[in-house]
Amino acid sequence: MAFCGVNYCLLASDKRVTFRNNTDHIEVDDSFEKIFKVNNNVIFGGTGSFWGNEDVYEPIKSRMNDRLSIVDAVQMTEQFMYDNLVYVSLMKRDYFITGKDEDDIYYLVRVSLNEEERSVQTISYVPKDLKQTT
Repeated sequence: MAFCGVNYCLLASDKRVTFRNNTDHIEVDDSFEKIFKVNNNVIFGGTGSFWGNEDVYEPIKSRMNDRLSIVDAVQMTEQFMYDNLVYVSLMKRDYFITGKDEDDIYYLVRVSLNEEERSVQTISYVPKDLKQTT
C-alpha cells in the first residue's frame, strides 16, 4: 500500500515475497523486507517476484544511505528496468519511491513494466491541493 499526502508519505506491506531459486523453482519467504528508508527524504519499496539473491533495492543499491534525491532514485530505477528489460519481464515487479523533494513537496512514484509496449512506465502522484495541511 502506498499513500502520499500534503505533508506525509507512507509505504506499507507484508513480508511475503516469491522468488526463483538457483534451480529455477519458485519459493515463498514470509520474512522478506520490501521497504527501505534510504535517507530522511526518500523511502524505496518493491513488490512482485525477485531472484533469490536479489535485493529489492537493487536499482539504487550503489547509492543507499547516500544523499540520494527522489528524482535520482526514480531515474536509477527506470535505468535499471531498461537495462534489465528481459529479466524484469520474467520476474514481474513494481517499485515505489516516495518522499519529499528539495522544495518539501511530497511525491509517490511507481515504476513498473508496461507489458504491452515492453517499456518502462513511470507514474507520479502528488497531492492535488498543496495548501491543504490535513
